[in-house]
Amino acid sequence: MNEPVYDLRGHYAGFVSRLMAFLIDRGIIWAIVAMAAAVTTYLFNLVGLPLQSCHYSPTFPGVVCLVVQLSLGVFALSFAPLYTILFWTLATQTPGKYVMGLRIYRMNGERLTFRRALRRYVGYLFSFLAFGLGFFWITIDDQRQGFHDIFADT
Repeated sequence: MNEPVYDLRGHYAGFVSRLMAFLIDRGIIWAIVAMAAAVTTYLFNLVGLPLQSCHYSPTFPGVVCLVVQLSLGVFALSFAPLYTILFWTLATQTPGKYVMGLRIYRMNGERLTFRRALRRYVGYLFSFLAFGLGFFWITIDDQRQGFHDIFADT
């Protein structure tokens, strides 16, 4: 006998599938940031500027070392928001959400604009800062919205 086929369009994503998508994305982000740091460190080691052991000094190598270390730090801090917001805006899903079969739309069915995606990401931060309660709200809300979804109307 054939199993019935269900159309899942329009169903709200639950906590576990969202968490799995988040963890997949964080793994991708971590791998890219770690790879960028490793390649940069390797290249600077080749030219005699070991980033892992250099200290700031007013000499040219010291200044270069400081600038590169600061640049890597800025990249590491800014990559996750840019990755997330751009994927939400351009593709309605991050790679992690793609693997889990999830997409993000506004409650009225429209795609997210950059501003709306930025607002949702800020909502992520508030959900996290509220001891994760904003994420656990998904488990009790009828539409499975976390605080970040409510804040961004997604």
